[in-house]
Amino acid sequence: MVAWELAGVPPVTPGSTDTIVWQLASANHRALARSVRAYPTVESAVAATLEIAARADELAGKVLRTASPPLYAWVATLDSTAVVASARRYSTIRDVHDATSLALTTLASVSASSVVVAHRMPVRTASTPARVVLP
Repeated sequence: MVAWELAGVPPVTPGSTDTIVWQLASANHRALARSVRAYPTVESAVAATLEIAARADELAGKVLRTASPPLYAWVATLDSTAVVASARRYSTIRDVHDATSLALTTLASVSASSVVVAHRMPVRTASTPARVVLP
């Protein structure tokens, strides 16, 4: 189970044109977070990302836990809507708190010049959508 499943976010509907997601990557290219929703175009994904980054101080993080085995993930909401989720699960509550803090701090520093577009990475569906990679 991944973070967006823990948060109750449905997968992309088969046949949907919304197949582009953005991903926040660390300096070593490891995924820190992903968009909760998918977008119809790279441009709309970038625009949404920049809007979320501009409002990063308004994001509210929430830790999620699986029952068995106990694993943790996080999701951040904006105006009570989930917009960002952790890119992986964590085995300790300390690690998920550290990851949440790093991701939200990094997201706050995102600008248009830091966006890189990488195509054909499989995310949430059997298709191979593009992704927007952030610093």
